[in-house]
Amino acid sequence: MICDRAKTDCRGVRGGPDFVVEVLSPRTASHDHVRKRRVYERAGVREYWLVPPVDRTLNVYRLEQGRFGGAEVMELEGETPVGILPGVVIARDALVGRLAPPED
Repeated sequence: MICDRAKTDCRGVRGGPDFVVEVLSPRTASHDHVRKRRVYERAGVREYWLVPPVDRTLNVYRLEQGRFGGAEVMELEGETPVGILPGVVIARDALVGRLAPPED
């Protein structure tokens, strides 16, 4: 998601997005957790959410002083406010209802 209109022009987006949500697949999870997180940090992405559906968790990274701190990890239930968008919340229960049942 791009929040700053100055990042867009007639040719597209210039610079990194402000908010990114990625649903992980088991094959690319380590790539997204390590490499892409570094790329997004350098690009100035203000908030980065990783959703590993198998674990049914949400990992939230927020950019502070140019760096992502440790992830805030929570279960996929209830609602989560989007830190960079005051008043916007994501209802996770609706998302979980669309996932395959967990394997035992």
